[in-house]
Amino acid sequence: LLLYDLRKYERSLLADLTAQAEIVARASAPAIQFNDQAAARNNLALLSVRPTILAAALYTASGERFAEWRSGAAADHAFPASLPPAGHTIAGDRVVLVHPVSEHGETLGAIHLTAQYG
Repeated sequence: LLLYDLRKYERSLLADLTAQAEIVARASAPAIQFNDQAAARNNLALLSVRPTILAAALYTASGERFAEWRSGAAADHAFPASLPPAGHTIAGDRVVLVHPVSEHGETLGAIHLTAQYG
């Protein structure tokens, strides 16, 4: 029963993070297309209303970090220099989700979210 609850929690958390990533990705696609880092940072800052999300970054299609945001609880968070592959990883009390940013079928980059797990 405990294992079932843990898997259910994990699936629920990942579904929520994926939804948040998709919302920010859609809002940020034009910012990446038009090289508007200020707009991208503003879009990422909207994640501050989700206390479990600790940090987020947008990367370009070439894998370069484009914009980033950190919550006060993650002020020293270090993002990878280059974009990891899409998907998720769980390590200790952190979950990392990498989700593509695309517009009209064209991949423009990705969003990298780090959230509290547990």
